[in-house]
Amino acid sequence: VITLYDVIEHIPDPRVTLREIRRLLRPNGTLVLQTPNASGFGARYLYRSRSMIVQPDAHLVLFSPSGLQSMLQQEGYSVTHLSTHSLSGNLRFYTLTVIRRSIKKILKAMHYKLGGLDLTRWIKRSGETDLPQFSFNDVIQATAVRTDGASS
Repeated sequence: VITLYDVIEHIPDPRVTLREIRRLLRPNGTLVLQTPNASGFGARYLYRSRSMIVQPDAHLVLFSPSGLQSMLQQEGYSVTHLSTHSLSGNLRFYTLTVIRRSIKKILKAMHYKLGGLDLTRWIKRSGETDLPQFSFNDVIQATAVRTDGASS
């Protein structure tokens, strides 16, 4: 078994890597991977170019479930499992995050001051991004088996 969790999107030519992994795997060996889902609800509808997965200097290749499955098959794998998942967990978490982010946007516009009280140290965390930290169907998980025969 070889695993690639949040790796393949950082590789300039993932096909070369998939070929090398296929070469290293024994016949019927398994590749398990996870990567951001470029066609997930958050990436496509909520945030678009502001999505956390859109990082041109870090995420060099973005995948949809069908695109990933197609690439794996073309590189000599049989996909045994492919699914999309949310990293956020549930609707309650999403709702609380929306409320928290909305309050923080208002406070940021007010320079974290409410009346004469400076709320910076209680509200703002150092190095915190302005991008939302949640979305739906934001990762693809796949399990693929090396098909029998000589590696390509």
